Amino acid sequence: MRSAPISRYLKAGYYAVRNNVAREHLYPLFASFKLHRACPLACSYCKYWREKPPSVLDTNGVKAVLDNLARSSVMVVSLEGGEPLFRRDLMDILKHARKLPFILQLTTAGINLERYPIAEYVKYLDFLHISIDEGHENLYLLDRLDTFRSFGIGLAIQIVVTVETLPFLEEKIRRIADAGARAVLMPAAQEEGLDCQLPDPIEFGSTVRSLKAAYPGCIVTPDGFLEKIGLEHGCSAASIIIDCDGRLYYPCSVMDQKTIDLTRDSLMEFVVSTDAQELRARMHQCRRRCCWYQYFAVGTYIEPKYVHSSVTPYLKWIWNGAR
Repeated sequence: MRSAPISRYLKAGYYAVRNNVAREHLYPLFASFKLHRACPLACSYCKYWREKPPSVLDTNGVKAVLDNLARSSVMVVSLEGGEPLFRRDLMDILKHARKLPFILQLTTAGINLERYPIAEYVKYLDFLHISIDEGHENLYLLDRLDTFRSFGIGLAIQIVVTVETLPFLEEKIRRIADAGARAVLMPAAQEEGLDCQLPDPIEFGSTVRSLKAAYPGCIVTPDGFLEKIGLEHGCSAASIIIDCDGRLYYPCSVMDQKTIDLTRDSLMEFVVSTDAQELRARMHQCRRRCCWYQYFAVGTYIEPKYVHSSVTPYLKWIWNGAR
């Protein structure tokens, strides 16, 4: 594991201050990059496998997007899918990303993980997120947490929580805590065309706070997120999503508004443009309360009190060598 250069932390702090002064998330600090849509699963709370996927960037296109993010305010990049392990050029992508000044994580469902050179992949990552929950039908992977921990990298188990599985959350957290791993918890967002599996936001927040107190240091879901999901409107553009064709969803994927092509268009120029301003204004009028989860997609970088709970767990992993 490596940490980003000090200059990158200073740059992130600079843009966090800019956001605070503007009282708006002009500058994103987290990016989710969907390397493609292919996935071995068909989770009931996910829309991606139901849609006709767009064209997928080739290796050079992916690198161009990553270079664009490296020139931006983004501090953390999460490589996702579908299943990112399906990309045959993943090693080449990781080697390129490793040279760039941001914190890098990869999110996988962990299915047939032994078929991939994961021990080699993690050499180029800062964090590994493995999605394990009832929807992914892979709870058996909780028996392999010690193996995943042996990779010597910051490990977080990502859990999508539905109204039906919320009562059974503590058992999973206990096992994760016993293995010395961390957990990222997110409610099953209510998206267009999907049956509602969203747990009551207030009950979800209360449950997660109780579990954070019972299992200190295990759950890294930010307090700011738990507070914001209970409000009528708590969204922001602090986190961005990039589809597998390099197009930017903005300000969120639930609004289903694709904008610029990050293989050629500057992210930093776009976020201060009139078009971006109008899209953020639309977001602020949205009252869907879908609870779409993106790790930094709440008021974290406008309200300094939330910065500590959001970034400290990850920085501790870096400073302590992923222990």
